Amino acid sequence: MTMTEILILFLALMGPTKALLVYAGLTEKMDAAQRASIAFRAVIVASIVNFLFLWAGGAIIQAIHVQIPAIKISGGIILLIFALGLVLGWGAHDDHQEEGDIAIFPLAMPLLASPQGIVILIAFAAAARKSGLSTQPLYLAQGFCCVPWPCS
Repeated sequence: MTMTEILILFLALMGPTKALLVYAGLTEKMDAAQRASIAFRAVIVASIVNFLFLWAGGAIIQAIHVQIPAIKISGGIILLIFALGLVLGWGAHDDHQEEGDIAIFPLAMPLLASPQGIVILIAFAAAARKSGLSTQPLYLAQGFCCVPWPCS
């Protein structure tokens, strides 16, 4: 796959667009400094989580003897469940807001560091290592997918 194809796949699966919509809704009554702080912390936490899975994910699946095709199949199932949830509106009636840091939940995890994004990171990292390729483009693409945030 080319870097452009990987970037498009990451943008579709890692959820920066959906996270941006949730961010806009949750921070609409906050001032600019609070919004910028929440956006910055969400990007940092999501990047750390994604980097950890990108760095250690291949080793984890090798240690438990999981093959790349199995990861791809499980990622497809996770994506199917996610898509069904979007189409059928599962969770659309969750109006209560729990106390806590919205930068971590729901923005950083599971929106920016999404389950389907983590699966694709692990699968690509394992495939790159198996082929003897560098994983640096994956780090760059992952970082790019976490950054399109408004900080004003």
